[in-house]
Amino acid sequence: MDLLTKHDKGKTFCDSITSSSYLQDSTKKSEPVYSTIVDLFFSCFDPHYSLIENKDKQLYIKQLLVSIATEIDEDKSNKYDNFNYLKCMNSTLIQQGLQAMNTVSCLLYLSDYYGVTTHVYVESLKSLIVTSDKVRKEFHIKFSNNKWSELTGELPDYKQGDFKGLGEAFVLDVKTKDIYKKYLNPIGKYKSPELIQIAKDMDIPLVKDGKKKVKKELYDDINFYQLNLHS
Repeated sequence: MDLLTKHDKGKTFCDSITSSSYLQDSTKKSEPVYSTIVDLFFSCFDPHYSLIENKDKQLYIKQLLVSIATEIDEDKSNKYDNFNYLKCMNSTLIQQGLQAMNTVSCLLYLSDYYGVTTHVYVESLKSLIVTSDKVRKEFHIKFSNNKWSELTGELPDYKQGDFKGLGEAFVLDVKTKDIYKKYLNPIGKYKSPELIQIAKDMDIPLVKDGKKKVKKELYDDINFYQLNLHS
């Protein structure tokens, strides 16, 4: 797959990287800081990243991105189809996003690839943006001064932000976290008794805070249950 090898757009994001693999914040104790979201993901989840010499890291990153993008074509059932994406996350968009490195599609795909739900803390907005409704290991990361870091200690007390706030840190090539096909058809195709029966069959509670759930709540809960059934 030569989509990535024909381009070198990542260079604009890597030129500023010094000989060190990360930059330390001198004002306070913190996690290592990285110039791209890709560096951060690989530093946390790729077992070989830390073993590569600093001078060879960018070449390794480029080769790893090519490998991941190639898997989408060559092992489609396990590296794309299994994620059950909507058209807004088509394979070409993901491959192009991996190439650019600073896109929402890159963030969302790497989150699925490594099996985490990423929580993005955007310092300039004082916002926390949860990028998926999947219940799985949480990956807390911070965007500050155009750098990325993992948060492993006390988390900032930021307000919940809108998904579009990711535009402060990424190219918004995907504009919603609703990137997965829903278990149910559009809500208009169901009557309340049908959704009640489906919920009963899945052992989903029909009552919330002492009140019967309305149709929309049942619909959302059923889809949420199915989304997380095999996450």
